[in-house]
Amino acid sequence: AKPEKDISFKDYIMKKERVKLFQPQINWLTTLAGNIITPTYIIRFESLQSDYNKIPREFRHDKQKDVDELPKLNSSNHKHYTIYYDDESREKVAQDYREDISYFRYSFK
Repeated sequence: AKPEKDISFKDYIMKKERVKLFQPQINWLTTLAGNIITPTYIIRFESLQSDYNKIPREFRHDKQKDVDELPKLNSSNHKHYTIYYDDESREKVAQDYREDISYFRYSFK
């Protein structure tokens, strides 16, 4: 399903179904038997460049080039993410992504 263009942030958060890309990330690490696979590397968007630099070159997309700086494409300016949430939408995300928040040690701040 494609994201709707003319929907508010809160309405999008509160929808029951979101695109598959936004399912809890822990799902990508969970086997059919329910075991969690511990990844060798975790790359967080908020520390993308420094996390990327920790990955050995043989695993990088640019392994044929001598490039260490990720390009910034399609960037935009936004306020701090917490500004976009109210109590209800924050609670919805806390419930929908509780396993991610715990496993990856996130907090709302």
